[in-house]
Amino acid sequence: MSDSMFDADSFLQATVEGQLSTSRPSIPELQDAQLVVKDLGIKVSGDFTILDVVFICDEESAREATGMAEPQIKHGVFLDLDSSGALDMGEGKNVDLGRLRAALGQNDGGPWAPAQMIGQVCRGHVVQDPDKKDPSKIYNRIKAFAA
Repeated sequence: MSDSMFDADSFLQATVEGQLSTSRPSIPELQDAQLVVKDLGIKVSGDFTILDVVFICDEESAREATGMAEPQIKHGVFLDLDSSGALDMGEGKNVDLGRLRAALGQNDGGPWAPAQMIGQVCRGHVVQDPDKKDPSKIYNRIKAFAA
């Protein structure tokens, strides 16, 4: 979303005309894409807590394929939490988050907060996954991060 002021009540009452897109142009598969962390969000679903990391794919081929100045990919990281709700720092816990932190150069063992990822750059392998029920729908996913 832009930096403009958003008013949820006004949005819910606003009338628009015309049709909205029903598909999103996909980013081509890229082995070594430059990715910039744009935003973070937390989603809780039952017993699961997921850190949603929104990346901008900073590659000209992605901008050309999508027609977007900042083509985005959302990457979900399931979090292992301890009984107090903090990150579980135990062996074999939060491995995906550890890999992302390593790719961002932030897994050195010092003090760290997730917000430190915003604006940081890493490299990753972007792939295309067709929807299981409708193969004409293509979703982008980050398969792996470069360490």
